[in-house]
Amino acid sequence: SPAVPEVLEACLVFVPLGLANEGLQRFAKFLQEMLVAETEAEIAALSTMDEAAKNAPPGADEPHLAVLALVFETVAGLLDDCEAALAGGFRTPVAPAFVAEALQAQCDVQADKVLRRYAE
Repeated sequence: SPAVPEVLEACLVFVPLGLANEGLQRFAKFLQEMLVAETEAEIAALSTMDEAAKNAPPGADEPHLAVLALVFETVAGLLDDCEAALAGGFRTPVAPAFVAEALQAQCDVQADKVLRRYAE
């Protein structure tokens, strides 16, 4: 899978063509897909973790909290990987906020999946 800097560089090709918004949207979509790819397996594994958690001693780490933390840490890591290049690269000061908003939307989806598993 391509790394964040390489995809960012590819999306920045849109800027000199006058299509900065298109490049920014593609980059945000890529980051959303990265978030799903990096967290989906852990979310899916919660069903097997639920059985193990039932037999865990009191005070043991709750697997749902660990997966939620993973989702949030992944968002922070993805933003950290690209934040410095975003505003200057896309030549718009709103680029970091646009990407953060897109990641937040996907974060909400992933967190909702975790909470639904917890409620089951």
